[in-house]
Amino acid sequence: MHTLSERRVRQSRVAADAGAGLVVAHDVFERDDLGSRTDSGGIDILESGDRLEDVVELADHAVDLVLGQPQAGEGRNVLDVSAGDHEPMLAGAAGRSAVKESAAMSEPAEVERTTSIPIEGGRIEAFQIAGGPGVPLVVLGGVELGFRPLAGTESVLQRRWAGRARRRPVTVLGRPIPDDLADATLVMHPRVIADGVSVAIKALNLAPPVGPVAIEAESGGGRISLWLTVEHPQLIARLVLSSVASETPADGPMATRMARWIELAEAQDWSRLFTGFAAQMQPAGDAEGNGEDAFSAAARLQPRPATPERFIGELQATLDPSSFVTSRLGEIRVPTLVLAGGKDQVVPPDRTRQVADGIPGARFEIDPESGHTVRQSFHGYDELVESFLAEGDPH
Repeated sequence: MHTLSERRVRQSRVAADAGAGLVVAHDVFERDDLGSRTDSGGIDILESGDRLEDVVELADHAVDLVLGQPQAGEGRNVLDVSAGDHEPMLAGAAGRSAVKESAAMSEPAEVERTTSIPIEGGRIEAFQIAGGPGVPLVVLGGVELGFRPLAGTESVLQRRWAGRARRRPVTVLGRPIPDDLADATLVMHPRVIADGVSVAIKALNLAPPVGPVAIEAESGGGRISLWLTVEHPQLIARLVLSSVASETPADGPMATRMARWIELAEAQDWSRLFTGFAAQMQPAGDAEGNGEDAFSAAARLQPRPATPERFIGELQATLDPSSFVTSRLGEIRVPTLVLAGGKDQVVPPDRTRQVADGIPGARFEIDPESGHTVRQSFHGYDELVESFLAEGDPH
């Protein structure tokens, strides 16, 4: 077994297309055992503070796996390399000084490191932000979390969730890291992950009497949250679920798309995989006419994830009918907000509506123009979620 805690990242080569307003980057994390593929630009992120992620700002969009988009109102090119709210892909060690792109950028604040919690068959990472007096929040992202550990992404996570922490403590949980990556399909089963999350919640002292906690989850993290709420109801106070499906029918477009992702990942065809993500995370139809150059650039990136076995394992488990939770949705008895994008290309909106229909009293909201990355593209998302969470806070 190779040590999972040590990662290498190449110094990124950045190319900006001023006309398109896009910035792209090469060379996502690779494991230490890929030393033969690491050039002299490789740096040990545990020892060096020369971090790309502190030069950038998070745009919270899964297209940022391979493409960076300037923030609205910014007067400079901004590089974002992350899975957005499917969680960051490229970052460095926490608590070090940033490399500045321009004098306009400020030094980052000191942030906490992730903690690692033992669970059956592996461990699960947690990043915590101290917050206000509201009900503690636990965040679960999408399947892209399996590409690499949370460790090293602390500053990105701090920036993304600092706003939510103004009212409540926030804990971002990664996907389990199996003791043996050969067991990834077993350990990464949504129902098994839910058990691991329950262990983490207790280990972090978020269970009653401190908890129960609120959950904010999307996509694959949503199915995990459904299992968590069904099988550990005492731990959960309320749910916010975005772009979630409680099942993946074999004859549906979701299963076809996931099977293709597995095929590309097993072939290590990262260019096609991430280019596909870049297109599929956008609202349907938005890539037409203006995305060709961007996707062509993305195809040349050839990123190398740190732990693709976890990503593949979770997808394989999600296709297994044993991961389907539709028949048990009626057991959920906590206030639930379900949000869908009308132009979601990954989880059809009717699948997300099925979840809301199955949970007694669940509230369903849809933005007709939003794609799969609801946190980024759903109009008024943060205001809606903050209001819903505040309903459960002590008064």
